[in-house]
Amino acid sequence: MREEWRRSFPGQFYVTTEGGRVVVVSERRVEVGGREYILSASGVLDVGRGGLRLSEGPADVPLYIRREGNLWTVERISGGEVLWSRSFEEGEVSATLVGRVVFVAGLDEGRSCAYVLAAESGDLLWSVRKDQEADFFITPVGSASGERVVSVTWLNGVNVVSSSSAGRLVFLEVTSDPLSESGSAGDELYAVDCVDGSILWREVHDLIETREVEGGVIVECLDGSEESERCQVKFVTGDGRVAWSREYGGYVRIFSSGGLVALESGGSIDVVRLSDGRRLLSLSGLHRRSIALGKLLSDRVVVEEYGPTKSKHSLKAYDFSGRLLWEVYLSPEGSALMDLSDDRYGAVYVRRHVYLVDLADGSVVKSIRTGRLASLTLRYPYLVATYRSPPLTRVYDVVSGLKVLEASEPLRGGDVVPVEGGLLVRLEGELVKYSVARHFVTCSYPRVLCCQRGSSSSLRYEFSRVDGEAALYPVSSPPLRIEGGATKVREPRVVEWSLAVPSDAKPGIYEVVAVLEGLGTAKRLVTQVIVNEK
Repeated sequence: MREEWRRSFPGQFYVTTEGGRVVVVSERRVEVGGREYILSASGVLDVGRGGLRLSEGPADVPLYIRREGNLWTVERISGGEVLWSRSFEEGEVSATLVGRVVFVAGLDEGRSCAYVLAAESGDLLWSVRKDQEADFFITPVGSASGERVVSVTWLNGVNVVSSSSAGRLVFLEVTSDPLSESGSAGDELYAVDCVDGSILWREVHDLIETREVEGGVIVECLDGSEESERCQVKFVTGDGRVAWSREYGGYVRIFSSGGLVALESGGSIDVVRLSDGRRLLSLSGLHRRSIALGKLLSDRVVVEEYGPTKSKHSLKAYDFSGRLLWEVYLSPEGSALMDLSDDRYGAVYVRRHVYLVDLADGSVVKSIRTGRLASLTLRYPYLVATYRSPPLTRVYDVVSGLKVLEASEPLRGGDVVPVEGGLLVRLEGELVKYSVARHFVTCSYPRVLCCQRGSSSSLRYEFSRVDGEAALYPVSSPPLRIEGGATKVREPRVVEWSLAVPSDAKPGIYEVVAVLEGLGTAKRLVTQVIVNEK
């Protein structure tokens, strides 16, 4: 691996990918209309040379927050002029413009308050006042109608701005401290129309959580008592309409993928169609086994299953008819570290090894000895592994199994971005491009064969990629005989040998071994042979 370039950033930044391009979003300090702001500026990165041109700041920012002692003032700006302002006492405030409405939240006269104001006139439409322990969250939903969203917070004397677009629906969430002396524990959710500020509906529950999905939001409402819990899950469309709802006897974990939603609660899993809530699959723990959802795909689910004792722990895939597609046995010692975020592969850590599992058929395509891990993230074709002692991070090439990078600081999955010919690594205040010479051999072969005494079978070794030169040769495996010799492989091809089973071989399980050498490494390719009676 070789460092190609290194670029510094003065403030916070992150890296993402959009349509095959690498985009960098970074903070910029700018002055607009005589007011100082920190904005998020984005630009497409020239991965080859490290060149980056960030977008220009907006011509105007519609909000500004001033502080004078304990007095906080929110100003509504248009064309550099102040249309109106509103002051708060005692506490820090934030302001968000969505469409024709401004939401202002903060402490005012010893109370936590949220005000909903008309964007042009500043008229108060309605407000919510709570005790000091309450928090307010403004969540614009979707982007169908393209309403402008600008949020401003005050930080060390500067206004920090974030901009986006959304639909007409806005959620105002109110969360209260369950240990509050006022006894007002519980969450409230207001669905607001950002065109006129009207309240479409309101919910009050012990706990409310929201998750934005395609075309709307999944809202989860949990209520409980000493005897039981009840959880309602519903899908709210972008116009505030409740399309469907389902009830469960406890907290629900929610997964979404395209037009599907998976709901896990109390050891059962339902997969429903997002548009109408129709149930496509229902799984529950059988024979005292418990299951946990790991991945929702367009045609299957991947789950962890635990047996009644620690002797059984596996990863399984089911299609939407409930048919078991494949199963991979895991460590019996409890939960394994794993990352199933990639749509093609999963990374599973068991006993100081990470196994790369093909989610299509459950085959283990690679095993990497990593040592004891603290966490792992799969950014195919790289694995980011973190440790509790130096080096705190190692990055592996999951195709070759080789370590390509060590770092003295802990890296998260988002800090490593695979690119053509290498990877980008986000360090403290820096972005570094490394080129990786990925030379390896990819070979598929039979893991299990069933034979009869006195018969012969074919051993096929299919090489789909070969960088450089590799050699494949058989290892003596009596009483079975491999009829074939050492073979050089310089390009993708199929190597086929004949496996002979003597007529006097005892029925049982045998191992046939071939050794693959190349690029300075050697690997044993083991096939289990089950010999039966005629």
